[in-house]
Amino acid sequence: GNIGDGKTTSPKDDPHYHGTKSEALAEKAGTIIIP
Repeated sequence: GNIGDGKTTSPKDDPHYHGTKSEALAEKAGTIIIP
């Protein structure tokens, strides 16, 4: 997901799509969450 604002455009555009800031932070930490 995009780390900057904690959101991405869509799962189609980002295989590691995250809809919330906490999920983006988890991605940054290396924990990939795919809904």
